Amino acid sequence: MINAVLLTVSIISLTLGIFVLTKNTKDKSSILYGIFAMLMALWTFGMFMYAKDPPDYSRVISLSKILH
Repeated sequence: MINAVLLTVSIISLTLGIFVLTKNTKDKSSILYGIFAMLMALWTFGMFMYAKDPPDYSRVISLSKILH
């Protein structure tokens, strides 16, 4: 269940970030929000990848260093 939520949030954030960024490319706040939303989508996708597999402790440690 949590994996579906993380993946959905990631896709929505990426779509919203791209939409805002392409809608108004001259406004500084639109650019900043678009980049922020896409970075949050990347982070959420990383959390999805982190949560989907059974624990492989070397992978868990490396992903924990990146995500946190």
